Amino acid sequence: TDLLRKGRLTEAVEQFQLALDEDPENAGACNNLGVAYERLGRDDAQEQFKRAIMIQPDFAMAHFNLARLLLRNGHSEVAMRGFRQVLKIAPKHIEALNLLGRELGKQREFAEAELFLARAVELDPNHAEAQNNLGVVLAAQGKLQTSVEHFRAALSADPTHKRAAANLQSIQQQLP
Repeated sequence: TDLLRKGRLTEAVEQFQLALDEDPENAGACNNLGVAYERLGRDDAQEQFKRAIMIQPDFAMAHFNLARLLLRNGHSEVAMRGFRQVLKIAPKHIEALNLLGRELGKQREFAEAELFLARAVELDPNHAEAQNNLGVVLAAQGKLQTSVEHFRAALSADPTHKRAAANLQSIQQQLP
């Protein structure tokens, strides 16, 4: 995983494949191989995440990586089911809460989106993306003043967050 963190992807792939040659039931190596494949732009990343889940059905990170990949590839409904599965295994998985909430917001399921995003920012008030996404969902429900607070919190956590800055400016123009 150190090679993966350092971006030495080809070497990481070799190491994960060696680990799997030694132990084909190593769910962690499958998951990490999937991450390396994804970063290399390979189509077989999804297979590795699925393999990790087959080996270890309660492997939250493999479920999350699969759902995230599916979402990135335009499969929102399947991805959302995947994020819900992650949250059954790991109820405090902030990224799953954030991405599920964001997708629910895109589908105009604002009340449910708000619940997931509020939980994410409760767990990590400095999660700029979750704060911004919660602000968007609140604004869509007409809760403009509260949305401003979340856009400001996003910018406090990450002053370079361009969407939060644009959202804050847009909402402030609508306020009396």
